Amino acid sequence: LEFKTWLAEVAGGEEELPPAAAEVEGEYECVTTVAALDAWIERLRAAALFSFDTETTSLNYMLAELVGVSFSCEPGKAAYV
Repeated sequence: LEFKTWLAEVAGGEEELPPAAAEVEGEYECVTTVAALDAWIERLRAAALFSFDTETTSLNYMLAELVGVSFSCEPGKAAYV
């Protein structure tokens, strides 16, 4: 419909890209032992707040299988199980 006009706008206009996000330094741990998991559980229990996320094989909850869980209780420190 207005494709030619849009192409002209895209081809002719050089839009300035936003600056890249700053790289965040952090400590990220892959939990592979029961002792490390226990230590993280204690950190999470002591924290006022924490976040977690799941990784699955699908976005469809009826078909998805759990692959892993990640969590953090302070900026720049997180764990993946």
